[in-house]
Amino acid sequence: MASKKELKRKWLRAHRCAIISVVIFLIAVFICAITFHSIGLVMLGIIGGFISYFYGRNKLLSYIESKLFDLKN
Repeated sequence: MASKKELKRKWLRAHRCAIISVVIFLIAVFICAITFHSIGLVMLGIIGGFISYFYGRNKLLSYIESKLFDLKN
């Protein structure tokens, strides 16, 4: 049985491309916000960052929980 740390590392490796894509998208939103002096884009970037972080964290922890306790998906 794998430990929590090993499962976390495995999930992060499997979702590396998605994480990088989200980070690049959020950086692009902030660059556009600076270019166009738009507070709306800044707020969109901040809210998008929080939502993507919490969504990814929830998926990570549900993956770990299902593997540790042998839950069916």
